[in-house]
Amino acid sequence: MTSQFYVYLNSKDSMDLYPSNNNTSFTVKLPRYVSLAREHWQVGLVEIKHPTIYKTVVMNVLCDLCEGSIAGGEYLPLLRQVHAHQDQVFYSANQQSFNPILYKTIIPSGFQHITITIKAAKGTGDLSFNELPFYCALHFK
Repeated sequence: MTSQFYVYLNSKDSMDLYPSNNNTSFTVKLPRYVSLAREHWQVGLVEIKHPTIYKTVVMNVLCDLCEGSIAGGEYLPLLRQVHAHQDQVFYSANQQSFNPILYKTIIPSGFQHITITIKAAKGTGDLSFNELPFYCALHFK
């Protein structure tokens, strides 16, 4: 494995294996097992493209590979909090790129499946997406 790499995920990926996948909770099977040879690896959320949100909300983007963080009084495998705002004109999707990238420590020494869950941060209301897929790009280093 190289010293860094990217993984691009879409909530519509792996629907044959995970038919209950949706745009707020999905698992993707990678084409091969990723073995992390050295001890300390980190993952960061580089970019997301999410369905239109019809209000302003703070989204917790969770990843099963991440070490936990405390957010809103809960211990969560939080990849990043994302502030999503309703656009003045409704587009089919909203895209955000992050700089700087916030990196989180990866718990497992290898994986072939990645689960992403999107939840509204405590106290910010429920998420209400249309049916378009959720897309994210992860950077591993």
